[in-house]
Amino acid sequence: MKHWLINGPLHVNADRVNNLSNTISNEISKNSSSIASSAISTGKTVISVLAGIVLGLFVLVFLLYDGERVWRFMVHLFPAEARDRVDAAGVAVWRTLSNYIRGTLIVAVFHGVVIAIALTILGVPLVAPLALLVALGAFIPLVGSVIAGAVAVAVAGLTNGWVGAAVILIVLIVDNQVEAHLLQPFVVGRYVHIHPLVTVLALASGGLLLGVFGAIIAVPAAACINAGPEPWLRRRPRFLPAGEVGVDADPDP
Repeated sequence: MKHWLINGPLHVNADRVNNLSNTISNEISKNSSSIASSAISTGKTVISVLAGIVLGLFVLVFLLYDGERVWRFMVHLFPAEARDRVDAAGVAVWRTLSNYIRGTLIVAVFHGVVIAIALTILGVPLVAPLALLVALGAFIPLVGSVIAGAVAVAVAGLTNGWVGAAVILIVLIVDNQVEAHLLQPFVVGRYVHIHPLVTVLALASGGLLLGVFGAIIAVPAAACINAGPEPWLRRRPRFLPAGEVGVDADPDP
């Protein structure tokens, strides 16, 4: 590991690597028992997370392969007179979620490009993987890019010293503010057809109530609540039995 840090793409100073190695060794020796208990607890958490990921991937594969049949099965669980409305509301919500992903992808590309330019100007190595990591962090609103950017700050600190780390940190903070006040309200909000003020308030409320998880689901949840009722009220029946006509069905425009 030392050899890679010194002679690899990072080219870290040998004295700095040795000092860091000695510091880590001393801290491990002093706190071996607490580290062992934390490792066990972390291992359990990791196993639970991995199990959830595997289950999520399993469900995702079947939804991608046979999503239409699954949706139609869910629709037919409702009474016949409500199926058309459930179908219309579900399609509208799905379309809104798709648009949210597109808007978030634009935000992610913005974050990746900004951090890639900053790292390139400073001459920091591993620009492509670090930019990709920051871009993926954009899928967690407001804090994701900053958390992922901590790796970029660490790499910049190892290669360019505290000045390089400070520059990358400032870039990340400014980038995060641009996302919070411009990209999320005006780009993502436009894709999901909700007002920028609603986007900002949803992010703030979700973050305050449920933390990071609340910030992740706040905007798509608000968009889905906004998109679902209108087609529920206006959709013409499509799932009624043959020959049966809904009493309150609106004619086609």
